[in-house]
Amino acid sequence: MRTKSALAVALLGLLLSACSTMKVSSTTAPGAAQKIQRFHTYAWLPEPENQATRRDPFLEQQVMHAVDRELATKGYQRVDTSAHPDFDLGWIATTKDMTREEDTYGLYGFGWGPYGGAFGTPEATVHYTEGTLILDAVDPTSKQIVWRGQAQADLGSNPTGSDAEKKVNDAAHKMLAQFPPKP
Repeated sequence: MRTKSALAVALLGLLLSACSTMKVSSTTAPGAAQKIQRFHTYAWLPEPENQATRRDPFLEQQVMHAVDRELATKGYQRVDTSAHPDFDLGWIATTKDMTREEDTYGLYGFGWGPYGGAFGTPEATVHYTEGTLILDAVDPTSKQIVWRGQAQADLGSNPTGSDAEKKVNDAAHKMLAQFPPKP
């Protein structure tokens, strides 16, 4: 019986951690991996003027700081655009209100004696915010994207500033673990 309760606790921990998983991916333009290997300096692109909404200045600081920190650990140097960087960086963040159905069966009694079992309703609707952060490395001469990193995560139902900053730091770390791409 003790094994069953330990298994139930372990399974619950896995389920909770699965809900907070961040999906990270990257794409490299065909033939660009060799060129990216020669990059050493970068500059941030200005916010596109044709965007319907303006960036949140606090989020902009968080994203730029997190990416700058990660790139510095890899030996990249941030420079002004007038210094003719090897690549430019641009980013965009979006959020989307989402819902999902979750199984809410629970355990009571922890399986002791004849009283252990399940209770609850089979499903509950959970409302949450999904956040996506996209980071583009752009060839400054051709103005073409040579690498794109994307991170997507459940921000919860009411993301706070410190939670968002942790997610941004985690996203930057995981995305840039895939940069530069292997030739």
